[in-house]
Amino acid sequence: MKNTLVTKALWSATVAAFALLCAGAIARDVRDGKVDIRPAKGDDKFEVNGFIMGKAQLFGYISDLKANEGLKTVVFKLSSRGTAEQRRAVGSIARTLDVEAVDEDGNDLKALATPPPPAAPAVPAAPAAPAAPTPPAPVDGVEPPAPPASDDKDG
Repeated sequence: MKNTLVTKALWSATVAAFALLCAGAIARDVRDGKVDIRPAKGDDKFEVNGFIMGKAQLFGYISDLKANEGLKTVVFKLSSRGTAEQRRAVGSIARTLDVEAVDEDGNDLKALATPPPPAAPAVPAAPAAPAAPTPPAPVDGVEPPAPPASDDKDG
């Protein structure tokens, strides 16, 4: 009976230690105010601590880390393997949430998220000169009367 009690206590201690270890690993997403993100296969997929997520999930996750864990910087690791769209998405998310975004070399990714300048509006074509009025057609061989002359008085 003592042996069973000791075994249960050891198992309980082992499970508790494992739970604390896992909790510590999960709580360590943010280190020194930074979180590491890696590209995953697909333009809109990212890996954070072994979890694959899309852009919307990443946005929510980073927002939560900023609010609850004091996140200040997003580091896009292995950015050379990522696509231009992934780099732009990380920069856009960081700019929206007002956190710093850099790649592993320290290059700013928020600059990539800057939308292109709007295209210059097309200049409308000058309106065409009004066409001269067409004179009415003769009816039964009789010409219509000429329009009256305008009475412009200058002065």
